[in-house]
Amino acid sequence: MNPYVSVILTIAVCLLLFVLWIIYENYKNKKRILTKIRRNWGKPYTRQYEPGDIEQISHYFRRREKEGFAIDDITWNDLDMDEVYQVWNHTRTSIGEEYLYAALRHPIASDAEMEERERVITYLLENTQERMYLQEALAEIGKLERMSVYDHLELIQDMKPIGALPHILAGVCLVGALIGCAFAPEFMVIASIAIMGGNIISYYQAKAKVDSYIRLFTFILHMVEQCEGVARKTIPGLEKYQDQLKKQTSCF
Repeated sequence: MNPYVSVILTIAVCLLLFVLWIIYENYKNKKRILTKIRRNWGKPYTRQYEPGDIEQISHYFRRREKEGFAIDDITWNDLDMDEVYQVWNHTRTSIGEEYLYAALRHPIASDAEMEERERVITYLLENTQERMYLQEALAEIGKLERMSVYDHLELIQDMKPIGALPHILAGVCLVGALIGCAFAPEFMVIASIAIMGGNIISYYQAKAKVDSYIRLFTFILHMVEQCEGVARKTIPGLEKYQDQLKKQTSCF
């Protein structure tokens, strides 16, 4: 057999195995999520909150604190509402837990709003398949640890573009040093190692600055993907909210 054909076939088999592995991992992850949803439904949440978690979760509320009536900090602490929040917090996304906190701090007084909320809750209690579908979609979005989504969304607006020139020059220097190894190997090998070390250090320094934003963008992409899926699914009784999702995701 032609050696080039053998190489191509080997690469094709490796790619096929990689694709099959990804499909299998996605299947296992989906099965794990559904098993966890079934096992935990109706049971107390066992999350262990770390110091600062509630303060981080409260940031969305703090930015909207003056929008209408809100429970002040003294009353909130006197009623030990942080403990109540922790018992109630079965949310599966970062945005969900921040919104739940804000909702408790901004209690609704409208009969229409309360009736609509009660209708949706009753619908989800009575329709297990639809509820589990939505819980799975939310679990796929997930949570960002030690990050407030709303804080980082505002910080993104002030981000400055990072120039690519230093990285291009570093790459050119490395290529030049490797080529130079053919003419002055003793010196150029040392130079190549030094340049590679500098590139590695600069990479991790740059990565540390943008890592939280990369995680946030990944979170947003997962959220948009799941919202599009929910908007397309037929869920009688929740059409109003699906229309809102369609409108919001169309902006991306």
